[in-house]
Amino acid sequence: MLSTYSDFFQLGFPIIPSGSDADRGSEVQQTKPVFVGDFPPAVRGGQLNTRQKHSHGDACLSGGIDRGTLLSWIISGNRIFIWSYLSPAASKKCISLTIPSALVDSEAREADVSGRNEWLLDIVNWESGNPPKRNVGQEHSSVGARPSGSAVILSGDGTATVSHYYRNSTRLFLFDLPYDAGKVLDASVLPSTDESEEGAWIVLTEKAGIWAIPEKAIVLGGVEPPERSLSRKGSTNGVSAEEERRNVAFVCNVAPRRASSEDMNTGDKQRAIMTGIARRTAQDEESEALLSQFFQEFLQSELVNDSLERLKAAGAFERDGNYLQIILEHGEKLAGIIQLRELQYGISQHRSGGVSTLQSSSALWDLIQLVGDRARRNIVLLLDRENAEVFYSRISDVEEFFNCLEREFDYLIGRGNPTHIQIRRSLELASACENIVQSAMDYKNEHHLWYPPPEGLTPWYCQPVVRNGLWSIASFMLEILNEAVRLDKFLKSEVYSHLEAIAAILLEAYSAAITAKVERGEEEKGLLEDYCTRRDSLLEVLYQQLKILTGEENQDAGEATDQEKVEKFRALSANLLSMGKQHESYKTLWSICCDLNDSVLLKNFMRDSAGPKGGFSYFVFEQLYKRKEYSKLLRLGEDFPEDLFIFLQRHRNLLWLHELFLNRFSSALDTLHAVALSQEESTASTSDEDVNDCDDLNLTIAERKRFLSLSAALAGNDPDADLRTRRIEADLRILKLQEEITHLLEDDEKQNLGCRLLSPEDLITSLRFCCVQSRYLPGPAPPFAEEGRSDDEMLQILKGTLLFQASSRCYSHEAETFEEGFEEALPLRKETPDAQSLLRESGSSVEAVLMQHRSFPDANKLMLEAIMLGSTHGRADSEDVYSPIE
Repeated sequence: MLSTYSDFFQLGFPIIPSGSDADRGSEVQQTKPVFVGDFPPAVRGGQLNTRQKHSHGDACLSGGIDRGTLLSWIISGNRIFIWSYLSPAASKKCISLTIPSALVDSEAREADVSGRNEWLLDIVNWESGNPPKRNVGQEHSSVGARPSGSAVILSGDGTATVSHYYRNSTRLFLFDLPYDAGKVLDASVLPSTDESEEGAWIVLTEKAGIWAIPEKAIVLGGVEPPERSLSRKGSTNGVSAEEERRNVAFVCNVAPRRASSEDMNTGDKQRAIMTGIARRTAQDEESEALLSQFFQEFLQSELVNDSLERLKAAGAFERDGNYLQIILEHGEKLAGIIQLRELQYGISQHRSGGVSTLQSSSALWDLIQLVGDRARRNIVLLLDRENAEVFYSRISDVEEFFNCLEREFDYLIGRGNPTHIQIRRSLELASACENIVQSAMDYKNEHHLWYPPPEGLTPWYCQPVVRNGLWSIASFMLEILNEAVRLDKFLKSEVYSHLEAIAAILLEAYSAAITAKVERGEEEKGLLEDYCTRRDSLLEVLYQQLKILTGEENQDAGEATDQEKVEKFRALSANLLSMGKQHESYKTLWSICCDLNDSVLLKNFMRDSAGPKGGFSYFVFEQLYKRKEYSKLLRLGEDFPEDLFIFLQRHRNLLWLHELFLNRFSSALDTLHAVALSQEESTASTSDEDVNDCDDLNLTIAERKRFLSLSAALAGNDPDADLRTRRIEADLRILKLQEEITHLLEDDEKQNLGCRLLSPEDLITSLRFCCVQSRYLPGPAPPFAEEGRSDDEMLQILKGTLLFQASSRCYSHEAETFEEGFEEALPLRKETPDAQSLLRESGSSVEAVLMQHRSFPDANKLMLEAIMLGSTHGRADSEDVYSPIE
C-alpha cells in the first residue's frame, strides 16, 4: 500500500504535510492568524507610488471585503483596485480604476459642486457598510462567523477585535501580527460552501494582505476584558489552562453544526453536538495517531523503516477493528486519484492543440477547480494554495468530487452549449468517475485478504453522495438517448459504452448499500425502491439502444445471414445480460433471450436467478401466460415441475393439465371440478394476489359442462368414484336447469346474468321469476269443465306446463339434492290464517310467489294443481289423477 503513495509523488502533486510551515501555517499554527493571500502586484505597485508621492506615508485611503461577490478592494492614491480574494494564483488578476483628482484632493473636492462624487461612494461602500475613512474612536462591528455567535469590532485606530462568549465568560481576541501590517481596513466572513455553516473571520490589512482567524485561535487566544471586576474573574470554575485547551481542541475537531429545531425541542443537546463524531475505540485512536506520525516521516524520508511492524504491534491491522477499514479505503481512494491524475494529464495533452477555447476547456479540470475551491474555503490553512494542488492532496475527501459533480453538473457540461459539446464534456466526467471507482475496486480485489469482515460495512463508493454524483451523469445520458437526438453512430456508441459502465458501478453501489442496511437491521425499503426504479430505467434504455446499434451495424455490414445477425447481437448483449442477471432485471433477461430465441439460455437463467416470488422462473411463466402461449408454458413444466405447480395455483384452468403430467389424478379431478363451478368474484380472498385468474375466464354453461364431463372421465380411477360421479352428475343437472331457465329469460335479463354461475339461492329466485313470467299461463284460463275437456286431457295439459316440470324436478321423490331439499328451503304451500298474511310473506313458499302473478286471481287453482301434481309425480303410492283443488 505504501508503494502506492510513492507512485503518487511521481505525478507532481505531493500530499500536503501537516508539519510546521512558517509561511503557510499548520495544525499547531491554527491558534494564530493564518495568511490567506498577498495583494496583487498591481496593488503593491500602486501603494509604492503613493508612498513616494506622500511624505507622510499614507499609502491607502480605504479598503474593504465584500462577502457576496468574494471581492476585495483598496483605494491607494487616486486609484481603486478590485480583485477576488479567494483566487489562489500568485499573480492575481486585478481591476484598476482611476479616480478623478477632484474626488481625492480635499481642496479640489470643495471646489467641485457638480455632485459627481456619488459614484465614488457606491464603489467604496460596496455593500460592506464601511465609510471611506474612519475617524479615531469610530467603530464598526459585524457578526456571523466562527465560532458561532462571535462578532468582530473594527476600531477607528485600525485594530480588529473578535468578541466570543465561551464557558460563561466573554473573551476578546485581538488580531495582531509579529510585524507591522498597517491598519485593519475591513473584516468579513469567509463564505462557506454549505449555506447552513459559518465561515471563518478574514481581515484585510493595509500592508500585509489578507489573513484569516481560525476558530481555535479565537477560542484559545481570547482573554477576558481588562475592565472586568475581580469578583467576576475565575468564572471558568477554576479549570486549568491545559485542561481548557484540551477541551477546546476536542470541540474544534468536531465539524460545526447548527442545532436543528427537532434537537432543540427534544432538549437532547448533547446528542445533537455528538452527531458527527464517529464511534471509535481507544485502539483506533492510537492506531490513527501512529499512522499519522509514520506517514509524515514517510513523506519526508520516503523510507518505511519499521513502521509496518509498529502499526501491527499497536493493533491497527486487527480484522475486527474499524480503523483497518479506514486505512484500506484510504488506499482505494489514493489508487483512484492516481488514475484520475493520469486521465487529467492525458486530456490536457490531447486538448493542447490549436482549437477554440470553448472546445479546449476540460470538464474534469473545471470539476477539480470546484472541489479544490470548496476545500480551501472550509480549511483556512489551504487558502493560499492552488485549487488543483488542494484537490490532489486531500485523498480522504474524494467523496467531495462526486458531491460537486452533482451540485454543479449543469455548469460542468455547459448547459446552453451545443448538444455535442455537452455530450463530450459529460463523457469526460463519466470516464473520470469510472477510473476512480474501478481503480478502487481493483485495489480492493488485490488486497482483499487484508480487509475486515464486510458484514454491516458500507464502502465509501456506495455512500449516497457518490451514488447521486453517478446518477447525475447517467440521467443526462438517459435524457440524451430518450430525446432521439440525431447523433452519429460513433458518438452514440460511445455514449452507450459509458452509460453501461456507469450503470454497472451505480447499481453495484446500490446493491452493496442495501446489503449493509439489511445486515445492520436498518430499514431499507426507500433505498430499495430507489434502486429498482433507477435499475429499470437504466437497463431498459440500454436494451433499446443496443437493438438500435445492432440494427445500424447490420445495415453497414451489408448482406448477412440471420444466424450472423443473432451471433452479433449475442456478443454485444453479453455485458447487459450479465448486469441484468446480477441485479435481477427480469425484463431485460426475458427480452434478450426472446430476441436470441435461445430457450437453453432462458432455462439457465431460470435455474440461476431464484428470487422472491419464484424469481425469474415466475416472471417467465407470467409472460407466457399473458401471451396465451400455454403450450410453451406447460412444456417448461418438464424442467421446472414444482415451480410451475406453484405458479399455476393462481391459474387453475391450466393447473389440472400440469397435475396430469405429474400423475396427480385425484388433484386434477378436484381442480377440474372447482374450475367448472368457479365464480367470477372470489368472496373468500383477502388480497388481489389470492384471486384466481380462472375466475376471469367467463366460462359459458357449455364450457362448464365440458369441464364437468372431463372430471367425470377422471373419476373412474378415484377410490371414491361412486360419490364423486354422483356429485358431478348432480352438478350437471343443475347446470342444465340453469341453461333451461336462461332460455326463458328476456334478452336484457340474459345479458345481466352473463356467464355467471347461479348459486342455489339465485337459482331459486330465477325459477320463481320464470314461474311468474311463464308463457304457459299468459292470461286468465277458463275452467276445464267449461271447455268440455276430460280429466285425462286436463292432466296431460298440466304436465306440459313449466310449473309441473319445475315442481317435479325439485320436489318429487326423484329430485336429487345434497343436504337439505327444496321443501326445507322453499315449501310448496304454507299454512297461513288468511290470504293477506300470505301476500305479506311473498317469499315464504311457492304458492306465495305465484300469488304475485297477474293471472293468479283467475288461474290460481290450475297453478296450484300443476305444482302439487308435479311434486307427487312418479311416487308409487300416488296416482297421476286430476283432482281439482277446491
